[in-house]
Amino acid sequence: MGSILDERDEPSLEPLDSLAESVLRFSRDNPGLEVSDLVKRISDRDSVRFEKVARSLNLLWDRNDIKLSNPAPPRGVVSYLFSHYSVWYWIVVAGLVLTLGSIYVFPDWAPFPHIRMALVFISALYLPGAALVEALYPKEEDFESLERFAVSVVVSIAVTPLVGFLLNYTPWGIRLDPIVISITVLTLILGLVAVYRKFTYFRLKVETISLGARDARRARNKEFSRM
Repeated sequence: MGSILDERDEPSLEPLDSLAESVLRFSRDNPGLEVSDLVKRISDRDSVRFEKVARSLNLLWDRNDIKLSNPAPPRGVVSYLFSHYSVWYWIVVAGLVLTLGSIYVFPDWAPFPHIRMALVFISALYLPGAALVEALYPKEEDFESLERFAVSVVVSIAVTPLVGFLLNYTPWGIRLDPIVISITVLTLILGLVAVYRKFTYFRLKVETISLGARDARRARNKEFSRM
């Protein structure tokens, strides 16, 4: 469940009903409270059905009058890597594993060659660029989804030939195994860099929000001490 963090400073244009106002005031007085606990308390205090309080809470969230956050965010980069925030990385890993399987395990009769070709195209002309773009632009607001996809393809078209060019000056040369291994390892490393950078922004966001909730509690305590 999420937790109530703070309320928006700018007032909403449309007036709220009495229940929504009560929920907003209660969330202001109890920053960091879990959603389930808040709904239960207001429901018991005002003798209002649980569903009505939940609907009012959802209305406030839609209007951005309050913000919700994960009450137990990942504390380290490893826990962040294995959380739902990094699902995209594991999709990349799965794509690479399937590509390796199609090259070295799949048989040569139909439809496996067509599947192999599709997976190789994705792994060579999308995944390296996608990992690099995620590493360079880790924040979601940096690009729209379609823009991120297009940039990933363009970057992959530039990166993949560069890998082959560099391999040409190594003892391994431009052969299947060195190219597959190089692109796979490069994509995984870039993906891990992207996970780390995303985690740093995620941690800053969580710390900033937590600090705001703590400051709100301090301000409320000062008001009570003056009374």
